[in-house]
Amino acid sequence: MNVPNRLGAWTLVVWFAAVTALATATGAWAQTTLRVFAGGSGQRPDLTRLLVADYMQRHPGVRVEVETGGATSDLQRQYLSTVLNA
Repeated sequence: MNVPNRLGAWTLVVWFAAVTALATATGAWAQTTLRVFAGGSGQRPDLTRLLVADYMQRHPGVRVEVETGGATSDLQRQYLSTVLNA
């Protein structure tokens, strides 16, 4: 595994921890849905889905939707722009 993939996984873990803490503190735990962008096939969205499945099993009140889109950085940027502006 190369460094960017490890950093990406740790970023995801830290992000999940922060969102979990916030959801717990605000009482929104039972109704929380997270949308996570995992990039294209070269960024291993399959591993992200494994992390997400484990996370949802440990936190039954949180639903996580993994989204992928775009094989290149330009296509990913276009996809994210479309999703965020919707």
